[in-house]
Amino acid sequence: LGYIPVVSPLGAGTLGDAWYGLTFTLDLGTLGALSGGASFTVTLLAAWSPGEAARPRVFLGLLIPGTSGGKPQIPIEGVLKLAWKRTELTVVPGENGGPGSYLLRFSKIALSLFGFAFPPGRTDLLLFGNPEGGDDKSVGWYAAYTKDFVRPLPPGGGALG
Repeated sequence: LGYIPVVSPLGAGTLGDAWYGLTFTLDLGTLGALSGGASFTVTLLAAWSPGEAARPRVFLGLLIPGTSGGKPQIPIEGVLKLAWKRTELTVVPGENGGPGSYLLRFSKIALSLFGFAFPPGRTDLLLFGNPEGGDDKSVGWYAAYTKDFVRPLPPGGGALG
């Protein structure tokens, strides 16, 4: 159905011919002033099939505008793509038995042009709600970039040992 698989604590299994699901619409805010204030929403699908309790038959997926075929990439101007390797939903337990919160992580984000990805290194994006509750319409985000470590050549050049 075009959903991008999401890694979660539920595990994953193959859905059978008969399955059930719940969809949730997540409002991630707007794309900024250049988009005319258009809202950016994604759909989260939690699906399951009846079966053995020992082998979970569940699927968690995201439907993101601009993606197609369940591939974690969004085309930008034809040959340029914004792609990522992994989508993960993590549950963060609350303090002192309080309600927990959820963290959605997009790992190894890169721009891709004819199979060449840049920038070098690793870029991750984390989306989360207000951990203290209250305002359930706000989404926070955190992006992290780690530059690949490249060992310099020894003085005078030569092979690295």
